[in-house]
Amino acid sequence: RLESQRNWIPKNPVWIKRTIGNCYENSKVVIESVDKELKPELDRRMRPEIYGRAINRIIINCSYSYYDHDHCKTNYIIADEKLKLKQKDFYRTLLTMFTRQEIEKNGYFLRNRFEFGPFRADTGKIRIGLNLEKEFSELSHSEQRLKLSEYILFALNHLTDKLKKKKLDYDFDLMLEDFNSILTEWKA
Repeated sequence: RLESQRNWIPKNPVWIKRTIGNCYENSKVVIESVDKELKPELDRRMRPEIYGRAINRIIINCSYSYYDHDHCKTNYIIADEKLKLKQKDFYRTLLTMFTRQEIEKNGYFLRNRFEFGPFRADTGKIRIGLNLEKEFSELSHSEQRLKLSEYILFALNHLTDKLKKKKLDYDFDLMLEDFNSILTEWKA
């Protein structure tokens, strides 16, 4: 059996990506700011060589609601966390909230705010899905930055709490401290 290569080059462990290029117009500025301001700062100022070697990448995939035209739209409806819905339950639950016609007309898709993937020790990677509803794009740019920061920080804290239980050789607290200081400057 061939083992995966474990001598990863130390690099910023937190990758923030968008899954689809589309979004509502009012979110473009904030998304570009993530790409052009936040990500370069994370790459420059995170200190992966100090954190440890157990984690290679924490990939946060952001999915924004969007509307291109009548036949190309996705508007996420965020499910109540207490329901603990699985993917197979989304459409059935959505039908209790809206009619089929409303769902089709408005491009509604029920999703959990966060989707946490499994940690792959062989690659050192884990994925987090972050779904953002249409109402997010209706906020001011500063409010969007604050909300996005809040969601990302919540997801990272939740994830690191889970990974700490695995007793990995990794300084999650220092990584979070560095990330939080960079994020705080970006959202200001």
